[in-house]
Amino acid sequence: MHSTPVVDVTTSPEATALPGHVTHPAQGIDALCESASVASGHAISPTLYNIDLAPTKRQGRRWTGYSIFTLWANDVHSLGNYAFAVGLFSLGLGGWQILVALGIGATLLFMLLSLSGFMGHKTGVPFPVMSRISFGIRGAQLASLLRGAVAVAWFGIQTFLASVVLRVMLVAMVPSLHELDANSILGLSTLGWAAFAALWIIQLIIVSFGMEMIRKYEAFAGPIILLTMVLLVIWVFTEAHGQIQWSGIRGLEGGEMWRTIFAGGASGCPSMELSS
Repeated sequence: MHSTPVVDVTTSPEATALPGHVTHPAQGIDALCESASVASGHAISPTLYNIDLAPTKRQGRRWTGYSIFTLWANDVHSLGNYAFAVGLFSLGLGGWQILVALGIGATLLFMLLSLSGFMGHKTGVPFPVMSRISFGIRGAQLASLLRGAVAVAWFGIQTFLASVVLRVMLVAMVPSLHELDANSILGLSTLGWAAFAALWIIQLIIVSFGMEMIRKYEAFAGPIILLTMVLLVIWVFTEAHGQIQWSGIRGLEGGEMWRTIFAGGASGCPSMELSS
């Protein structure tokens, strides 16, 4: 396994840095790596270090407890998680059993994410740097690419689900748009593709401004999502005349019921993680 020695590199008074990141010499990353190579006796490539891979100082971490709360609100209340919860009904689980299954999945996810995030919290280094310990320098690049591929796929799934909701809402609000929703092009109607492209572009615009913009957007969207869900629950409860069907269609009992609950919880763990 390759490792990069930690060396003490003195920076010039004219050093520049982004808020919360380590200070870089004014002459650039190449000069920093050259100085570190001389000091350590090992050749250090500039490709191993850039502003995105730099550690974040504690005073530069702007994510507060409220930021984590709104991140949770945006992650949990997603169409992907709703679709997964609805799918548990087909396994024969009822309302309270699904809540238990989701609770098990959330607990497992909380424990695993806390363990995986411990090093990043203590040192401020991102995942691509941390993965060098386990996979080496080249292997860490593969691990980062695989993680990015999963993120791209899940981004497409979430955007598609959101575009379906937007398409249905537009047709309900403007019935004349039904004409654009009657055809099919690669599985989506003209209106469906327009909704998908619009949501895709909006998300890319937000992401292009960096993590700070994402934090601010989630701080704004989190309370709105929670309020919307509360109002939706009230509406559904009213439409159901105050009655909730807690039992499942198949009415599982005993060992089969608990096996299905734990299977649903274990399956929901990666689903909830991917939605984040």
